[in-house]
Amino acid sequence: MLVAVSMAIHRKYGDMCTIFLGRTPVVILNGYQVVKEAFVQSAVEFAGRPVMPILEWFLHGRGILTAPYGPSWKQQRRFTLMTLRNFGLGKKSIEAQISEKSTFLIRAFQETKGQPFDPQFKVTNAVSNIICSLVFGNRFEYSNAKFQYLLHLVSNNVRLAGGMAAQMVNMCPFLRPFPGPHQKILDNACEIFQFIDKTIQEHRQTLDAENPKDYIDAYLLEMDKVRGQDP
Repeated sequence: MLVAVSMAIHRKYGDMCTIFLGRTPVVILNGYQVVKEAFVQSAVEFAGRPVMPILEWFLHGRGILTAPYGPSWKQQRRFTLMTLRNFGLGKKSIEAQISEKSTFLIRAFQETKGQPFDPQFKVTNAVSNIICSLVFGNRFEYSNAKFQYLLHLVSNNVRLAGGMAAQMVNMCPFLRPFPGPHQKILDNACEIFQFIDKTIQEHRQTLDAENPKDYIDAYLLEMDKVRGQDP
């Protein structure tokens, strides 16, 4: 649907035009040359992220996903890429971890004993556990109720963020306080953040400066290092 609309706009208005989503002007680029000029030849000028009110509501512009392009974003991105590579991302060393997680996925498939099932849930578990191994330093059993609940919260938020209510808030931010499905997004996010905060505190208590075991450990050490450099 979106592609068809984009092509229709291209046929009528050419390679570049502006439309308004609510009060937000959106520039639509169609065609190889204008896209190349914008995102390759003028990459820095077009490196910013659009402000998404529904995400700003609980992320407050922090992190990499929603942070504005600038020195802080570059620092976060550089540190994240370097740290994840140190833990094997993009290298052959991570293949062993992926292979290990794959055995759990295969075992979960085998437990269905040939009966029809929806693979999405089990595949999501496997992919999430690879991420958890890098970030949290451990994997979760598929039967772990807390882990399943967190995956449900994330999945629910992705669905809600793409829903009509959330998109209306993105176009008209003044609608945010009104009742609607979008209110559940903040509730879900708060529960996820509570879990992450608790995990960070546990990492702080067991932190070994000589042997960081995951991304959280490395981030805590970097924070301590930066604080030590402050006058």
